[in-house]
Formats: sequence, structure tokens, C-alpha cells
Amino acid sequence: MVQSIKIKLALSSLAILLLWLSFYPEDAEVYLFPRIIALSIAVLTLALWFVSEKETKKYNNFKVLAPGLLLIFLYISILEWLGFYTSSLLVFIVLITIYTKKPKNIWYIGLKELLIATAFIVVLYLLFALLLQVRTPTGLIV
Repeated sequence: MVQSIKIKLALSSLAILLLWLSFYPEDAEVYLFPRIIALSIAVLTLALWFVSEKETKKYNNFKVLAPGLLLIFLYISILEWLGFYTSSLLVFIVLITIYTKKPKNIWYIGLKELLIATAFIVVLYLLFALLLQVRTPTGLIV
């Protein structure tokens, strides 16, 4: 219990620091995206205070988190080679495959994973390309 409170305090402090750093006084338009991210982190950290102790213990196992961490490093390494949207799609499909429960009908879950991952990439495209007008890394396949 004490360790959980220490972790929550450390994460809250980090979130407050990020939020404070994102409100740089000059050129507010340039810092819009970092402000959105910092505010999202702060809201999620605030929500962490209301999660029960049982729920947080489920996700403290490193064996559960290791595949996701490995995929993050793989994603960073293939990002410039394959491009942002293609590598994001592939990594998101693999993440969904690893972290979802496996039903008996593998074709159903495969189609569901593909639809969710595609919707995720469409949202990323709308956010970055159209709304924020940010150039993303391009590679072999868009």
C-alpha cells in the first residue's frame, strides 16, 4: 500500500512537471500538441488515484509488460524504414494479438483486430495529417 502511494506520488509529480513545462510562454500555437499530451498524462495520473489496489496489482507483472516494451523498441527501429502509418498498423495489430484473450474462432478475432487497428490508424491520420498538419515519417510503404 505504501509503495503504491509512493508510485502514485512520483507519477503525479512527473505529470505536474510535464504540464508546467508544456505551458511555455512563447508561441502558444507551437506548443499545442505537447500541451494536449501533458494534459492527457495529468488526467490519466489523476484517474490512477481512484483505481483500486486490486486493479493495479494485475498490471505490475513485468512478464506481462515485456512484450509491449519490446514492441516499442521494435517500432522505433522500423519507423523510418516502413513509415509511420504502416509500422503503427503492424505494431498495433501485434499488440492487440498479444494482449487479447484468444477465443475459439481465430478468424473472428483476426478480423476484429484488423478492423480495430485500421480504425486506430485512420484516427491517427485524421489527427496528424489533417487536424494538426504534422508531417510523419515516410518509408517504403507510406
